[in-house]
Amino acid sequence: MEQQGETPQWVDPMMRGGYAARGVVNFLVGVFAFGAAWYETGEAEGTTGALKSLLGGGLGIVLLVLIAVGLAAYAAWRVTDAWLDLEDHGLDPAGLLARSGMVITGLFNLGLAGYALSLIWTANFSFGGSGGSSGGSGGASGAKGVTAWVMSLPYGRWAIAAAGLVILGAGLYFFRKAWSGSYKQHLECTRLSERLDPLAKIGLVAEGIVIAIIGGFFVWAGWTADPNQAGGLGEALRTLHQQAYGRVLLGAVAIGLMLYCLYCLIEAVYRFIPRLKGADTLTLADRWQDKAERQLRELVD
Repeated sequence: MEQQGETPQWVDPMMRGGYAARGVVNFLVGVFAFGAAWYETGEAEGTTGALKSLLGGGLGIVLLVLIAVGLAAYAAWRVTDAWLDLEDHGLDPAGLLARSGMVITGLFNLGLAGYALSLIWTANFSFGGSGGSSGGSGGASGAKGVTAWVMSLPYGRWAIAAAGLVILGAGLYFFRKAWSGSYKQHLECTRLSERLDPLAKIGLVAEGIVIAIIGGFFVWAGWTADPNQAGGLGEALRTLHQQAYGRVLLGAVAIGLMLYCLYCLIEAVYRFIPRLKGADTLTLADRWQDKAERQLRELVD
């Protein structure tokens, strides 16, 4: 295992840029979802639809480039984190599972970065075209196409169902992360980060909800052997919109996704890499523990 002095210094800015890009993407998705819920501006868009909506002007192209670079940086950060074990997960089964998850999320965000660059390439800088109205359905069609191909393989439907269980587990992990406050261990405690923490927690719960719904889609697609049942983020948001009180549900989740953007930005500013952490760094977890101990002493006294 590498020592603290051997940890590459360039990992830190790469990590911060990556979290910032993730925050922007989630904010865009949340804005579209809120507009669909309350202003009937169309269907809720998924991640690819939100990125496609940026086409139509020079500023949008610049923002797409920045997002693509940021997502690629986030992907590189996750893979580097897993490879060098910068967060000391170790080599036991739980640690290897956590590090494998980092690689998977890194590859997913690398795919999004490639998609953003492909939008710029195919746009040919012709502004004012058709925006992102079809982006969400395109993303859903892609998920269904891949699902159909996997189902054509031996035991493919069960592989899809298993993948759905993994995605569902990832959604539940977000709930656990919010409930336990484990994310606070890697966040520097300041007056602002402490005040924003409750909002960040709500954002984690909202992200967990949509990820769990996506996992449910894939489990059901595998169980019914119907690839049309699979779907991504846009499909999950549209499903919420179609329920009883759908506008309220979608609006609440949309606000949650925008708060998840806030969580990502908090990570971009206040997150630190354990091996680069100073000995005197106070974390949000330290502050929470101090408060809990102080309250316990007051009860005892």
